[in-house]
Amino acid sequence: MANLTNLIFLQLGSNNLSGNLPPDLAKGGLLQYLSLNHNNFQGHIPVSFRNSTNLFRVRLERNQFIGDITESFGIHPYLDYIDLSFNKLSGTLSPSWRACLNLTSFKISGNMITGEIPVEISQMPKLQLLDISSNKLVGKIPREFKRLSYLFHLNMSNNQLSGTIPPEFGNLSSLEILDLSRNNLSGQIPIQMENCLKLGLLSLGNNDLSGAIPFQLGNLPLHRVLDLSDNFFTGEIPPQLSKLTYLEALNLSHNELVGQIPSSFKSMMSLTSLDLSYNSLDGPVPDNHFFQTAPAESFIHNKGLCGQVHGLPPCIHSPWATKDADTKKHHKFIISVAISTFGILFLLFLVVGITLVCYKRDKSIANDSCEEFAGKHFFSIWSVDHGKELFKVILRATENFDNKYQIGVGAHSIVYKATLPSGGTLAIKKLQGEGQVVEQSFQNEIQALTQIRHRNIVRLYGFCSTAKFSFIAYEYMETGSLGAILRSEERAMELDWVKRVNIIRDIAQALSYLHHDCAPPIVHRDITSNNILLDEEYKACVSDFGISRLLEPNSSHWSMLAGTHGYMAPELAYVMRVTEKCDVYSFGVVALEVMHGIHPGDLINSLSLSMLVKDILDPRIPLHMAFATLMLSYKYLWALTAIGGENYLYIRDEEEVVISGALEMEDSFEKKHTSIEAGEVVNAKFFSVWNFDGKEAYKEIIEATENFNEKYCIGAGSYGTVYKVILSSGETFVAKKIQEVEDQVHEQAFRNEIQALTQIRHWNIVRLYGFSSTNEFNFLAYEYIEGGSLGAILQCEGAVKLDWMKRVNIVRDIAEALS
Repeated sequence: MANLTNLIFLQLGSNNLSGNLPPDLAKGGLLQYLSLNHNNFQGHIPVSFRNSTNLFRVRLERNQFIGDITESFGIHPYLDYIDLSFNKLSGTLSPSWRACLNLTSFKISGNMITGEIPVEISQMPKLQLLDISSNKLVGKIPREFKRLSYLFHLNMSNNQLSGTIPPEFGNLSSLEILDLSRNNLSGQIPIQMENCLKLGLLSLGNNDLSGAIPFQLGNLPLHRVLDLSDNFFTGEIPPQLSKLTYLEALNLSHNELVGQIPSSFKSMMSLTSLDLSYNSLDGPVPDNHFFQTAPAESFIHNKGLCGQVHGLPPCIHSPWATKDADTKKHHKFIISVAISTFGILFLLFLVVGITLVCYKRDKSIANDSCEEFAGKHFFSIWSVDHGKELFKVILRATENFDNKYQIGVGAHSIVYKATLPSGGTLAIKKLQGEGQVVEQSFQNEIQALTQIRHRNIVRLYGFCSTAKFSFIAYEYMETGSLGAILRSEERAMELDWVKRVNIIRDIAQALSYLHHDCAPPIVHRDITSNNILLDEEYKACVSDFGISRLLEPNSSHWSMLAGTHGYMAPELAYVMRVTEKCDVYSFGVVALEVMHGIHPGDLINSLSLSMLVKDILDPRIPLHMAFATLMLSYKYLWALTAIGGENYLYIRDEEEVVISGALEMEDSFEKKHTSIEAGEVVNAKFFSVWNFDGKEAYKEIIEATENFNEKYCIGAGSYGTVYKVILSSGETFVAKKIQEVEDQVHEQAFRNEIQALTQIRHWNIVRLYGFSSTNEFNFLAYEYIEGGSLGAILQCEGAVKLDWMKRVNIVRDIAEALS
């Protein structure tokens, strides 16, 4: 493989490959996508990677690689994603990682990295996910991390970090996951953490933290984990934590907490895991089904807990038990009276009861369903008291599924909005009709959504299945479906171009997760604008998995035709094989619909790369500064629907290439200009970025081209001829000699080019080395681009060398330059 000097894409992940990698694997310098994860490769990472400046995505996790991480990688300006987790890499984190300005995901967990965390990591402006857990890092957490405004996942657990938790973490407004557990951190939890308004998981266990638990944590949207175990927290448990009604796991064990468990904790209906052991708590355990059925290990080694929990004494000798005792005596009296009265009224009640039962059976399904309904029929992620209780709550919240709570209708279902007494809101999808199709749809959706969790996939809270009907409980998405918004003239105006691009990115990330990060992969098969839901911040979530399929490795993937007309790839009509590419075409159609404003319909068949894109984009939204980037974006989305069949790109390619490249146009709304230091003019006739002596450089260029002899000519433009120049040092560049015509147009063009190129510097803009202006002629010196012009390649037989991956990258590069 060392001879594959033009290698761009290599994917060998999840095999049983072993041995060392060829040292010249990336020798050609063109490698962009490398996926060797989940194998048994050994030895050092090839040093050729260090000079591979085109790397875009690297996955080497779960192998046996060794060596110094700093020696294996260098400066990679295009790098977007790198995962080196669970290898045997050593060394320290180099400050040079800051040069990876486009890096969004950086994962090196499970290695043997030592030293301190370099402050320079905070200078990676696009970083979203940083996982450096399970290494041997020491020192303090850099306060400068507050600059990482896009960071949503930060995991530094299982290291040897010391010092305090920086209060500046409160500035991380995008943070959703923070795991600092199993370190040597000390001090208190900074109250500034209450500003992390998206935080869903906070794990600080196994540290040396102390002080009181901040009550402000109750104001956070924590819904997954709050772990403060194995620290030195003192004082009482803040009752404000009971506001975490969606929290699934709470661990406060092995601390020095005192007082009672707040009675308001009984409202924490989502808990599935609880550990309050090894503290000094006393008093009654909350009267809640979850608390009463929790294992005894959750409460052991506390000095005085009591209640109706297995392993705990009843609260009979405590002040708080008096009321319960009186209540029990009162209940016994009522029961005795009821028994004596029952014999007298039995016959009357029997007659009336039979009549009422018949009436109620026809009038309402609620009571009948509740009586036959058992908790085991309701799978609940949030584990309320039991299924029967939530069943009743939902029926009351929707007034037995009254039409006034209806918010949507599907082929086999009706969706209702249910506002719970706790203040939470759910979307309830009630299945309509009977038969195998409806039943299979119900099972598919549950099977898919109980196995996955992603920020861009709608969250399942539970489901109900009875003889009368079935329904599924989801998170409620405030803004509604993407399709409904695009069809509304007024609401569509809310979706500016930045929001639309973010929506496309969210869909791509969800599909990338389903196709590449789930085992087995999941194919949705019905990606439409109506199945994309938006929350109040316009975050997009994929919903409706009723016809989804798991791609089991040893099963047939042939299927009956399924999906929504207009979103299915045409070839599925005669090749009914389910693969991830079924979703790729649908994604392209939805993306075009987002840009166009309505379903593209027959427009897909008539699109061409020469069309005026401004006439195709949604006319309701002004283009502003994003026009050039949107043109390139739209042409690429056209390519997704036009390539066809087995040539469709994989959705991960779309996520990385489109979203990280041509569709990353939000910056164009913010960037006003780019400037660099222009260097110095070393004499009056030759400006030189590379600081040659102007006169000497002029002479060498004349000699290298034999006074601009035609045999060195490699191109001609509207006002200049281009020559290839090879200097005595071996360096190569091009010189564009301006035509010897004395007119204002040529002179102005010469000045414009110098003025523009001396003020900018970008990877995708040709670099100006210098210029010369004499009485004889004028010329400009540029870097030499070996491949020549794109136009020349497309007009000759060399166009066949430009496969789809190369063409997509070209579009991305142009978009980034224009952005």
